[in-house]
Amino acid sequence: MIRRLSLLIASTLCCAPVLAAPPQLKAKLLDQPQIMFKPGDGCDGNDLADMPARVFRDAQGNLAMFALHFNNRLLRGSSFDSLKIDCK
Repeated sequence: MIRRLSLLIASTLCCAPVLAAPPQLKAKLLDQPQIMFKPGDGCDGNDLADMPARVFRDAQGNLAMFALHFNNRLLRGSSFDSLKIDCK
């Protein structure tokens, strides 16, 4: 019984995958922060940017950004500088 257990432990240890060290990630800001949305830019009084922005590129290659409160409207544009709220 002890011999079987020893053999099981030894085979598990020698065949277990080796865990690599986690990758060292670094982030660096390349530019100054920019204001993407001001409350006066909204469609109504409920358009408040109160959450982290989420951005993706659509099928046409344009940016679409979400970051608003009650009515989560898209901000659309070809670049970050051209994002405008879509009030539809």
